[in-house]
Amino acid sequence: MKILLTGANGYIGTRLLPRLIEEGHEIYALVRSRSRIEIPEKFQSQLHIIEADLLNPSSLLKIPTEIDAAYYLVHSMSYSQKFSELEATSAKNFVNRLENTQAKQIIYLSGLSNEEHLSRHLTSRKRVGEILKTGKVP
Repeated sequence: MKILLTGANGYIGTRLLPRLIEEGHEIYALVRSRSRIEIPEKFQSQLHIIEADLLNPSSLLKIPTEIDAAYYLVHSMSYSQKFSELEATSAKNFVNRLENTQAKQIIYLSGLSNEEHLSRHLTSRKRVGEILKTGKVP
């Protein structure tokens, strides 16, 4: 299976990447900076690095159309007032790009939450999940 992995150099992504490769998947790792990801030599034949920014829709054209599934593991850890807006924009750009691929599934990792008392970050992550559901890719 061809899998797009966003957040490949984050906490979860760095742990998930080797597991997916060991299971025989071909991985397209989307990162903002190629220099921030270390690739063990034994994985290089099954791994393609895509340097792109989810805030820049034209850079997402580097995502191949023939992917089967996509992991969305991108979260802003910023404390700026605009982080929620930036996360929403990233998710919208991602959904728009995936609609022009063969992807059949988006896997999103949000956060544990208590619906009654959500922090600003968890509220933003919940919104991202809702945005990801708006596209044609389940």
